[in-house]
Amino acid sequence: MEVSQAKSGADDTGAVSHHALGAAAAEHTKLAPVKIDPDTYYPEVSVAELLGVKVETMRKKRRLTSLLPFSKYGHRVFYRGSDIIAMLDRSRQRSTSDARA
Repeated sequence: MEVSQAKSGADDTGAVSHHALGAAAAEHTKLAPVKIDPDTYYPEVSVAELLGVKVETMRKKRRLTSLLPFSKYGHRVFYRGSDIIAMLDRSRQRSTSDARA
């Protein structure tokens, strides 16, 4: 995919200004609120997108931890909304210095 110079903020050398990087980062952090239905099953790709991680990360965590229960139908993986909510509730912190992993 080709990115135009005006959109990327790059100059003739290909360097990108800090202003352009800051604007891109600010745009990336603007997330709309999400409503998770506790009785709905969500596909792996949707949950990865919701959590802001790659599908590969979801697969690795599924193999190594029991943090988020899942269901399989054939080769497809699904997560129940109530389990996603419970995981997020367990991960709540009051400050960035909370010692939770």
